[in-house]
Amino acid sequence: MMGIQSQQFIADYLDILYLFIIVRAVIGRLKFKDILEWVILAVFLQIAAYAISEVISLIAILIDSYVRGYRKESKDRAKFEAIITMIVLPTYLMFDNTLSVYLWITNSNALITIILESILFIVSIIFIIHYKNKIANFILKTRSIIPSINGLLNLTCIFFISSLAIYVYSENVTISLITVFGYTVVYYLIWLIMFMSVFMMLKEYNDNLDLHLLKQKYEDTINLNQAVSQQYEQVRHRQHDIKNLLIDLQGQIKANQSDTALKMIQDQLEATPEITMMPEVEANLNKITSSGIQNVIRRHLYEILAVGASVNIEVSAIINFCLEDEIKLARIIGILLDNARDALKDQENGVFQLSMSRFDAETVVLAVRNSIDQSVDVNQMIKNKFSTKDNHHGYGLTNIREIVNGDDHFNLEIETSEHFVTVELYMRGAR
Repeated sequence: MMGIQSQQFIADYLDILYLFIIVRAVIGRLKFKDILEWVILAVFLQIAAYAISEVISLIAILIDSYVRGYRKESKDRAKFEAIITMIVLPTYLMFDNTLSVYLWITNSNALITIILESILFIVSIIFIIHYKNKIANFILKTRSIIPSINGLLNLTCIFFISSLAIYVYSENVTISLITVFGYTVVYYLIWLIMFMSVFMMLKEYNDNLDLHLLKQKYEDTINLNQAVSQQYEQVRHRQHDIKNLLIDLQGQIKANQSDTALKMIQDQLEATPEITMMPEVEANLNKITSSGIQNVIRRHLYEILAVGASVNIEVSAIINFCLEDEIKLARIIGILLDNARDALKDQENGVFQLSMSRFDAETVVLAVRNSIDQSVDVNQMIKNKFSTKDNHHGYGLTNIREIVNGDDHFNLEIETSEHFVTVELYMRGAR
């Protein structure tokens, strides 16, 4: 007699332990230490279940989930873990009761019960592990689309309390095959109602979210179009101003009035004084035979130094450029160094490095490297209108991409790490 009672105690004890492990596995926070704790705790819960009711163990698992969620993250996370627990427990009980019907029909003993319930537990764990990523994605998506978890919490509370009511009823009625079969059918019925209700609720939330996102995207598109239109008008006016300025400069140069022309240019460049860099920087710049490219780099280095970044430049050989390439190169260098300056502007110990060297007899490689304060994705960087800074529309890299794609003499490579962005420009035809 004691042997049968011991086997039944073990079967009920394992039920508690299995329920806890399954709940933690679904939530995704199962640790070996937690299992060891519940190996001990489940003994006391089973003793209390024999003395009072087996509902105690179910409520204990629910409370444990809530407390763990609250300690790990927040009250909302605690509520959400309680919701998952109140769905998982009755679902497992539904299958467990189905097994009980089979055991009743076959008149199985407690030992067979332990074996079959262990098999059910193993199958459940294998299922959870196999669909672990899908379960995690579903939980994540559910948390992201519901505006408030209180509605879902109320629904799952009704489902859980209904399941507990059936459980209490099963403990206090005369056990028969019809009784066990009856409350098993009721488990399936309330589970189906619960599933359909949760599905409709999540679908409604998801549809509302899609509508909100579509509306937001539409508003963002309108705002972007307005901003682009304003910029286009500004560019058109600026183009007219530049054309007139160039015509004026052309006249000054033809008349050999270079001082006047230089003053006009300096006025357009916000009256920047004549810039002289550190001797080692100037020594490297002097290896670039184009005075125009020298001046573009010198001016931008001056602006990068002005934001407090440390600057290092190295030109390993004498570099010559064709006039056709020089115009495009001046645009590319200007954009790259502008982007570097903007990235370095808010950094305390920003680092900027520029190097120019020969890749082979006909190719020169320009490398621009600057530190960053947030990681970026290369694929995202080359997308149109990408910018990591507020109030920057990110057309720079788009313009570089258009120049490079339209000229076989250029090739561009971008590499990012946790703390640096490196852009390498390969120029064929440079000497």
